[in-house]
Amino acid sequence: MKTRIALLSLLVASSLLVSSTSRAQNSPNAQTLDARVRAEIAPFRGKVYLFAKNLDTGETYSFNGDERVKTASTIKIAVMIEAFARVAEGRAKWTDELVLTKAARYSGSGILPELGDGLRLTLRDCVNLMMLISDNTATNMVLDYLTTDAVNARMDSIGIKQTRIMRRVGSGGDSKEGQL
Repeated sequence: MKTRIALLSLLVASSLLVSSTSRAQNSPNAQTLDARVRAEIAPFRGKVYLFAKNLDTGETYSFNGDERVKTASTIKIAVMIEAFARVAEGRAKWTDELVLTKAARYSGSGILPELGDGLRLTLRDCVNLMMLISDNTATNMVLDYLTTDAVNARMDSIGIKQTRIMRRVGSGGDSKEGQL
């Protein structure tokens, strides 16, 4: 499945770059891209949501792109943004220490669930594990440090109003919005 997602992403990215000289929504290149995307996802049994934007031309492509979806691990990008912003603002340091606890553990992906309680990691280490190998436990450790509400407030402050983190990975640490 990861290969299909990566292939689809490459297909969309390359098609948008090729069609960068054409801005019209009904251009032949846009129609070709849509046909190629539809052909690629036709055998897939799930629902596909896709939005892509060429940052050079502003041209966009959307396939169910306006529908609300569960973010899954993509929410880790919002968590990372809050971590980077806190460090840039001087309200956190990459060397700040986070401690692995039983409460933070969550399986699914990553290495930290296999390591012992009490392990001390830096904020940088946890963010790296969260982003590079999608470590769910590292995500929870960072969220325990930053808070879910702080991540949502940061998203609001940069104009991303519909992306929300409701709780830590698994459960606990509910945001105000996650309690509604």
